[in-house]
Amino acid sequence: MLTNPILADIGLPMVALYLPPAWLALLPIIFIESGYGARRYNFSFRRAFLAQAISNCVSTVIGIPVTWLVIVLIQFVTVPSGTGPAWLLPDPSWWAIAGAIAVLTVVFYLMSVATEGFVVACFFREVPRKTIRRWMIQANGISYALLLALIFVGFVAPKVSEPMMRLMQPVNERIVESAFWVVNQVSGKQEKEPPLIQAVQAGDLKKAEKLIRNGANVNQTDNYGFSVLFNAARAGDEKMTQLLLNSGADVNARSGQINSTPLQTAAQWGNGPTVRALLAAGARVDDTDGSGWTPLFMAALNGKLDVIEELLAADADVNARSSNGWTALKEAEMRG
Repeated sequence: MLTNPILADIGLPMVALYLPPAWLALLPIIFIESGYGARRYNFSFRRAFLAQAISNCVSTVIGIPVTWLVIVLIQFVTVPSGTGPAWLLPDPSWWAIAGAIAVLTVVFYLMSVATEGFVVACFFREVPRKTIRRWMIQANGISYALLLALIFVGFVAPKVSEPMMRLMQPVNERIVESAFWVVNQVSGKQEKEPPLIQAVQAGDLKKAEKLIRNGANVNQTDNYGFSVLFNAARAGDEKMTQLLLNSGADVNARSGQINSTPLQTAAQWGNGPTVRALLAAGARVDDTDGSGWTPLFMAALNGKLDVIEELLAADADVNARSSNGWTALKEAEMRG
């Protein structure tokens, strides 16, 4: 799946699909909407361009992320699982993704029409509000049709969209972290992680050793359901990983949300030595995650040559296929 290598640990926040094309197509959209106003309503192109530049920056750079966060919060309050069109569970069906995109498109479109209409009206005070509203409704219709086309291209040609997704990854991560923060504030779940989790996340080997000697549970999980070993493996911390394995950590323990093992996250985010330690401790080399991907898929998609070598040495199945019906090599080729 398109988003798996970038957002594997948290299901599918739909903002990760919508934001890259929306932000990267911002300048063409400004030209389209200002040009439409100049041609359809005989406005000055320069004036229309300035108004649309400011209004689209407000609606796209700020409006879409904020609107998405509001929808996430509504889902959290109204749905027991917290899932819905703004945030899907891991490995959603194509129909679920299409439905979520349809719902968000309508919501984002209405937000853009209202937001941009307010801003543009400040530049065209002499123009009737009815005319401004028509301009926004029609121009945004064209813009959102373009965005849907770009999203569709991203699905059918992942090799084309992957660079765009990776470019936007830091922004998406910050927005997703903001969503976690907002939900935690509303729910009152501001508890700190257990001491051993904190030590592992900080890479503090001595503190971790002391906590384990004092009886800390090496199979405990963090506030998001990921085990201590999962955290160490994801960080590529070989020494911490070995300490936990020697202390009895379950090498094949799965996270509750994404059904992923320490080996799978090490193959994606870690390194060869960490993967080697997990394999030596009995990690199952061909176990799949909630999306049906093996560790070899994760390593191939992220260009982890040292990890690939370790997995192949452990007889990883090179012919295993993803939900797309592709092997790890085919997935890597399609995504560049």
